[in-house]
Amino acid sequence: LMSKNSLQELRLYCCNLNTLSINIIAKALKTNTTLRKLDLSKNDIDTAGFRYIAELLNTNSTLYSLRLVGNNIGIEETKLIVESLSANN
Repeated sequence: LMSKNSLQELRLYCCNLNTLSINIIAKALKTNTTLRKLDLSKNDIDTAGFRYIAELLNTNSTLYSLRLVGNNIGIEETKLIVESLSANN
């Protein structure tokens, strides 16, 4: 993900991604400048995973579509995402 400069869309729908997987993906995408769409739907991402996604959104300014359907997003997780999007104009 860090070196694939032409990748624009990544679909990881229903891949049973755990917190470690989300952390690795988020770290790689912090420096990626080509990815526009990321689908992490139906992966049962927990609060720690959402923290990693929020960190990604703080630094990545090229990602414009993030699908998180089916991940039990609660108030705390929503707040993390909204705050990171607000910080990254």
